[in-house]
Amino acid sequence: MLSAILLFLLNCTLYMVNGTCKDGKCKIDRPALLQRNSPVVTSIDTLSSLSVGNGEFAFTCDVTGLQTFPQLYSHGVPLGTMAQWGWHSFPNTQDYEPDEVLKAYDFGRGSQEWYSCQFKQGRQKSASDYLRANPHRLHLGYIGFTDMKHKKIEQIHQQLNLYDGTINSSFLYEGKAIGVTTSCHPDKDMVSASISDTKKHTVTIRFAYPTGQHSDDASDWTKSHLQRVTLLSSHGNCSVYKRELDAQCYYIKVHTANAVQNLRENEITLSPSADSWSLSVEFTATQPDTTSPDIEESISATRDYWHTYWNKGGMVDFSKCTDARAKELERRVVLSQYLTAIQCAGSTPPQETGLTYNSWFGKFHLEMTWWHQAHFPLWGHPEMLARTLPWYKTASAKAREIAERQGLEGVRWMKMTDPSAEEAPSNVGSFLIWQQPHIIYMCELLYRSTHSQQVLSDYADIIDQTAQMMASYVTYDSIAHRYTLQGCIPAQETLKAAETINPPFELSYWHFGLSIAQQWRERLGQSRNAKWDDIIQHLSPLCEKDGVYAAAETADS
Repeated sequence: MLSAILLFLLNCTLYMVNGTCKDGKCKIDRPALLQRNSPVVTSIDTLSSLSVGNGEFAFTCDVTGLQTFPQLYSHGVPLGTMAQWGWHSFPNTQDYEPDEVLKAYDFGRGSQEWYSCQFKQGRQKSASDYLRANPHRLHLGYIGFTDMKHKKIEQIHQQLNLYDGTINSSFLYEGKAIGVTTSCHPDKDMVSASISDTKKHTVTIRFAYPTGQHSDDASDWTKSHLQRVTLLSSHGNCSVYKRELDAQCYYIKVHTANAVQNLRENEITLSPSADSWSLSVEFTATQPDTTSPDIEESISATRDYWHTYWNKGGMVDFSKCTDARAKELERRVVLSQYLTAIQCAGSTPPQETGLTYNSWFGKFHLEMTWWHQAHFPLWGHPEMLARTLPWYKTASAKAREIAERQGLEGVRWMKMTDPSAEEAPSNVGSFLIWQQPHIIYMCELLYRSTHSQQVLSDYADIIDQTAQMMASYVTYDSIAHRYTLQGCIPAQETLKAAETINPPFELSYWHFGLSIAQQWRERLGQSRNAKWDDIIQHLSPLCEKDGVYAAAETADS
């Protein structure tokens, strides 16, 4: 399979060279590449929602360019408005504490190890259920046309303009044309929309109470009474509102041109006074000022940001390929570059479903961070990865607590967590280890792309502490004179921690991680760690059975 893929890519590359190069120089027509891969929607399809965002904040819309039909889209690709900072917890009325869900194990490393687990009965079950579900990511608010019926919408044409980072939507409603241009500010958690509408339909900003469910659109429309939206200030066409729900609160700054704002029953209504009007809605964790943003300047800033993004990094162009698969592969590569940039490049590691809807209660899984972010430096965008890595520094205190309670040195990175870095109870996740070397791998990618001494200085301690845990985690087999990995659940999550020895992926990753950590020491003028070298040299060989790597040395196959 791998060889077939490599041959296909080589074939595409050859056609690119033969078709687009002159005098040994090749240049991709990037605007044309992005134009042909910009998604177009011509009917209401709940699996074809489109998004704008900046990595820290994302806004997903339906065919109206806004979020007019959230219930209709709730079982497709939901209409999310989410930020990396936006979280909520239900009241902890029973005072559950993380220590209540710890369970002791002995994996032969010389001491009792305490793991955060799920329990099946009693208070411990209630505690683990609460701690898994809280905090959960919060939907910040729906912005949509008021009282529109989706069956009355016709002649839909909606396009995500990848090069400009905007969504252009046009449709007929009851026979009248409506146009909407939607964008997200590159540096603010703000969505803007320019609207052309001769019928002057109102727009309403609505707020749904959180569900706290494992996987959904995070919107419970039956509990509006459990929240409160108040007007804090209003200056001209710019108003600031505060939303409170349980112990959480945040702010919404709404600016309109040619429209009047009104707050009633936790809903903000925007009533246009002209056929052409605009709005911007900014969501903030702290109270904002009342400076009115210029919507045209915001759209211009968005275009400048995306033009820089697309013209800076690497691209692929398979337009000269004759292989029937080339077009689809090109589309997936280009859209992946866009989607990860808007969903997975913020101040915390990304959720598996980005900022569109909640999976695993909206929490992020550190073993999946590599998949979402490691590509950024490889495409020439190290700055996107650099936004997230500082979180590991703030999380290191919690990671050190986990290592200490398990008798390990350094820091042990949790699997399922949230911005606080508290470990979510899990009978699987708490025993995974393949997320441990990820931070070493990602820091190495950042260094290789920048060759910055500052990167080495910034992350030297994190690399060292991560490697210390890896070195203390292995067990020495004095009979076979080798180091083993045991007491873990491998990446495929099918084997039991108590019965697993030497899963091959984790063994290989341990060798890689410790080797890179040694290189960092040398780059910083430090001597190599003798213990790490001994482990690198004497790690167990990968177990093979019938020419195939086994799932683990102790596994049947």
